[in-house]
Amino acid sequence: MWFFREHNRIARRLAKINPCWDDETLFQKARQISIAQWQYIIYYELMPEILGKKTQLYLHAIQYLKQVPQSIKRQFEIPGRQYSLEKGIIYQTDGYVNDFDPQQEPGVIREYIVGTRWFHTFQPEKMDYYHNGEYRGSVAIADFLLRSSLLADNSTELELTEGHLIQPANEFDQIITNDMAERVFGPWQVAADLSAIDIMRGRDAGFPPYNEYRKFCGLKPAKKWEDLYDTINKDVSVCCNTGLFTTIGIYFNYGALIVETLSRFYEDVDDMELMVAIYVERLVPGTFVGPTLHCIMVHNLLLWRKSDKFFFEHGGFPAALTIPQLTEIRKTSIARVICDNGVNVKKIQPAAFFRQGPW
Repeated sequence: MWFFREHNRIARRLAKINPCWDDETLFQKARQISIAQWQYIIYYELMPEILGKKTQLYLHAIQYLKQVPQSIKRQFEIPGRQYSLEKGIIYQTDGYVNDFDPQQEPGVIREYIVGTRWFHTFQPEKMDYYHNGEYRGSVAIADFLLRSSLLADNSTELELTEGHLIQPANEFDQIITNDMAERVFGPWQVAADLSAIDIMRGRDAGFPPYNEYRKFCGLKPAKKWEDLYDTINKDVSVCCNTGLFTTIGIYFNYGALIVETLSRFYEDVDDMELMVAIYVERLVPGTFVGPTLHCIMVHNLLLWRKSDKFFFEHGGFPAALTIPQLTEIRKTSIARVICDNGVNVKKIQPAAFFRQGPW
């Protein structure tokens, strides 16, 4: 909703500057600018914090596609040439970044769509309302989802947004809160479990076993369960209940319990699924994701920018942003978008994806 508002704000400003433009021209130009802002925020503000600002240091583990098993190769392949990830996702430049590759087919890697649901473990079961720093209450996420009419009241949107700026996320672990796991779809959820749905999405998409992704991302394939310790901490907390991911039970600080639990659910280590691995892998230092999801996300972000002729940093075509326009786009932030479009927003932390301090 913030970007809907931002689009309309830009359109109003453009109408004042260019009174002869018709509605379609105003719409398309405002659309181009707001998409460029969104891309800049995702690539330069959000993803460097999730993947680590020195992403290129981790790219050495991802080698050429000729070494990738055929069962997974189709998802990442660039026809006719080797695919090397020796570049970073972002660039330090004041000009264009002309890394468009017409040989790449635009799209989204399916593993990215499913794997990025790792954020379910970060989601608290309730969302807090705040107004000018004052706590106003909370709403269960199970009571909010699929009820967008609650956002019709402008104060609700603002207070929930401020709550997101203040409320801490849950720690990344193997735990999904009960409301998220079993009630997130409200009265429509009768006999479903969110983590089970996430795993089932991978099966529906026909994903190869986790071991195939280990090979692709430069890790040795696990031949026995104990080989997983190179990506699973031996001192992480996990619940010893009857399910893989649950919110009740006794917690032990033994990664061995994870491996033992996995060995009970799968006959062989080669049967282990991608989404399960994403939940139990330890985080890459300085990031919020494990090594396999890190690898997948890097591939997808590079695919997005290199396959999109109209990516905001690309030049050389008639509708490209000018250098002065790029300079202004690079001044944007999610905090700026909220300040420009909120009503009576008095203050906000500049890095709005981080909580207000002190922590």
